[in-house]
Amino acid sequence: MIQNNNELRAAASKGTVDGPASDLEATKTGLVVAPFLGFKINVINQLSFFAEANLDYFYSYERQDAVTQDVSNTRTLNKFYKSEFLFNPVSIGLQIHLGSN
Repeated sequence: MIQNNNELRAAASKGTVDGPASDLEATKTGLVVAPFLGFKINVINQLSFFAEANLDYFYSYERQDAVTQDVSNTRTLNKFYKSEFLFNPVSIGLQIHLGSN
């Protein structure tokens, strides 16, 4: 299980005739859960063959807070909840063991 935190703070625009500049702060927090299944076979002592598959589930919460830089200082708050699946059907490979025990 891995937790991920990202934060962005920036000026959204410099202000134009269409509207004033905004101070924007976005925070995103996520959690990844990844069950996996695999096997490894030692062909000889120095060489192994492996194959694995996994399914990742990512759930995130994002909060965007924007404050216009004008007389009224209007605050806009947006919240987003997202979930994604990532399926890795098969990964295969060879592993070379250079050391000795």
